[in-house]
Amino acid sequence: MTPAPPTKLLPEPDLWRQLSNAIQMRTSGDQIAWTTLSIFWAANALLLSALFRNGDYPNPQVGAIIAAFASLLSLLWYFIEKRILGRLNYHDKIIRTIQNELFKDNSRARALAVCQALTDAEDERELGKSVRARVLIPRALLGVLAIWVVGFSCFLCVAITSRKGF
Repeated sequence: MTPAPPTKLLPEPDLWRQLSNAIQMRTSGDQIAWTTLSIFWAANALLLSALFRNGDYPNPQVGAIIAAFASLLSLLWYFIEKRILGRLNYHDKIIRTIQNELFKDNSRARALAVCQALTDAEDERELGKSVRARVLIPRALLGVLAIWVVGFSCFLCVAITSRKGF
């Protein structure tokens, strides 16, 4: 007795419904990523305005405290964004898997696929070779973290070397 050929896990209408659900999840995840990033920049703007509220060089002790808090906030936000971006990659993987199943026998339909992994090289060239946001966002957050750590170090050095001490 020969084994039966493998069958689909879901019938085609269910796959289309799952594809629609996965695309909606990915879209909402994308909105969450950009919203949290904009909140991060607003928080940084508030911290900077608190640091230089009088327009003068801030008190070293206050500067060190604000920079330390901002460093911790930046690190926390980095991990939050990495989690969100990881979830987006997961949604893309689901979309790619479903589209592979739906479009495996139809090359014309593959050209209309939502997932970039299924589009051909000409479409990819048309999109350009700029830096992807999923790469840029974590690097920008680490850059902000580095700036706040340097600021903290500078304020700490000034506080320690000043007559007042820390």
